[in-house]
Amino acid sequence: MGFRNEEGNIIYRRAKTKSIEDAISWSISTAFGTAKSPFTVAFYANNDAGKSRWGGLDFDCHDGASADRAYLWSRDAFRLLVNEPGMSVIWEYSGRGYHCWAVCIHFRPVQQWIAFLKQIAFRIGAEIGEGKCEIFPADTIARQYGHALRAPGSWNPKTGTPSRIFFDNLDPLLESTVPQVNAKASRRRRRASLLPNELHQQLHDKIEQVFSILREESSEYMIQAPATRHQKLKNLIGKAFWYVGQQTARILVAHQYDTKLVSTEANRDDHLHEFENLWKGMVDLFIRELPPNIKASYDALATENERDAFRIIRSFAHGANSDNKPDFPIAVENLGKRLGITYPGASKIRQKLTGLGVIHLSQPHIPNSKAATYVWPMERA
Repeated sequence: MGFRNEEGNIIYRRAKTKSIEDAISWSISTAFGTAKSPFTVAFYANNDAGKSRWGGLDFDCHDGASADRAYLWSRDAFRLLVNEPGMSVIWEYSGRGYHCWAVCIHFRPVQQWIAFLKQIAFRIGAEIGEGKCEIFPADTIARQYGHALRAPGSWNPKTGTPSRIFFDNLDPLLESTVPQVNAKASRRRRRASLLPNELHQQLHDKIEQVFSILREESSEYMIQAPATRHQKLKNLIGKAFWYVGQQTARILVAHQYDTKLVSTEANRDDHLHEFENLWKGMVDLFIRELPPNIKASYDALATENERDAFRIIRSFAHGANSDNKPDFPIAVENLGKRLGITYPGASKIRQKLTGLGVIHLSQPHIPNSKAATYVWPMERA
């Protein structure tokens, strides 16, 4: 268990009476910002039988000199682990370094994990040691369980913010560990209760998947050198404006600041305020350059999400025209991710744009195979 005491000191203490269910619930509430007292949970990669279902690598970057090294080591380790048969992988930024988790459905002896993780470290050229690369379970376990590693996505008492998950492919493993009926019911309840702020958290949890919409890795926009924050922000906004909505772009910009590797004069609020001003400027320019007939359709839209969808879909039309294609796909799930809204919400927006004549259906969707395709009739995009 990790927390701060009344004096603000960071305390990690082995749980003796608190149940794992209560600890996980409290830790999740903290990550969502709803817990009255911040709390985090860390796990040991070792049980009473000397076995574990997971192993981890912790790449530290406690200063600017080690930041690039830690990122490159973690990236290379992730690339090896994600191609390892029988394993699920989590790659995250902890606020003071990077974690790579390898998770299996079956328990394996600790010594097997140690040998495997040492091999990964050797293959990427990482030196195992404090402040560089630490493995869990550790090569030398001084106590019964060794050291614990903070849960993925959990609150970091040292930074006061949750870790940010770049990638995970845990869904198949999680679904295989519970009865199928219960898993389906859980997913139905989750969809029914999904609130907007939870959608934002989901985007944080799969931030690299959101950046993939921009067809680039988040590292392209990382603030890694002094006096580059403003330019990196402009680069990110210049790309995101045509691919995602303002809500999603705001999340990407916040992530950009939260993962910076150098100190900056601007604080987080300054960074986000600058984003708002730059984004508004781009929206104003976009509107001024619209032909009159298109601007009339744009003005008929009622919400920010509708206007964002209009801009994104017009970009689709431009891309199709550049590629000499007669139409372009609009997948509801993909549109929802770009806007940061639910599937039903994205579906309603697509229907509204169709009803207004902004887009026309050219080919209906083929279930589990192909998204519906549309044309943009108002201009030769």
